[in-house]
Amino acid sequence: MDYETIDKEEMKVTVKNLLARTEKGSIAWECDEYFPAGFLMGDKYEEASKNHISHMGTFSCQLPGFRYELEIHEYVTADKAAFGSLGPKLSVYDENENLLHVAEVSIDEESPEDEYGFIPLCDAIFRRSDEWLSEDFFTYMDMRSFYPEKDITAKHREQPLCKLMERLMNERRVEDFHKMVLDKKFRERLLDTL
Repeated sequence: MDYETIDKEEMKVTVKNLLARTEKGSIAWECDEYFPAGFLMGDKYEEASKNHISHMGTFSCQLPGFRYELEIHEYVTADKAAFGSLGPKLSVYDENENLLHVAEVSIDEESPEDEYGFIPLCDAIFRRSDEWLSEDFFTYMDMRSFYPEKDITAKHREQPLCKLMERLMNERRVEDFHKMVLDKKFRERLLDTL
């Protein structure tokens, strides 16, 4: 077995252990940084770039001798054929803050393979969002516009997915945004509530 394969297997075990401890409540993830859902325009000069709604956060936890940092970036394209994508990245540091391992993947509806087991870990962290969302965060979230860009038209604002996302943000439903990124049926059920 080569080093890369050993490293990958170690990270799979690490993610599995972090999930078990998160679900038991024996570790608490700190939210170091969180950017609530917002509508972003695609690049008009790049055909593959689409309008999308995304949120991202950086979470960390400490275990004896190690610090774990999980960056999560999720988005859904803001069109009729809405397409979700999850991009987790786990970094492991020793007690002196030396980077030991990194695992990063891109998971979406077309390639849903989750080789490390990140989806259940992200689910567990977002299920506990009430623990890491503080009143300061809600104050920031209330001040932030769902449409941070100036040239967003009424046509964009009237798209059902945009209306849903804005409602989820206004109602502080972070876990629902996370769930609907890869779960198309859940997304459709939420859209039916509009």
